[in-house]
Parts: sequence; C-alpha cells; structure tokens
Amino acid sequence: MESGLFYVGHHGLGLHGPLEANAVKALSIVLASAFRFLVYRTWVFQDEEL
Repeated sequence: MESGLFYVGHHGLGLHGPLEANAVKALSIVLASAFRFLVYRTWVFQDEEL
C-alpha cells in the first residue's frame, strides 16, 4: 500500500523533485500506518468477551 501511494504521488501527481518525493513518501507512510492500525484493531486484535 505504501509503495502504491508513493507511485500515485510520484507518477500520477507529477511530484518528481527530491523534496516532493520525500513529502510523498512521508505521507504514504502515515496513511499506510493508519490503515494498518484500523485493520488490525478491527479484525486481528478483537476484544473477546469472557
């Protein structure tokens, strides 16, 4: 997911410079981490009622 977001930012939005590439990479890391957190919280680490 992180690489896909970077690809979209780099090729789709035309952000080719080093500063833009670093900004897109940082944003893709944040978005992928948030997605992983939500998925893990929802499906992987569910609270079990005892």
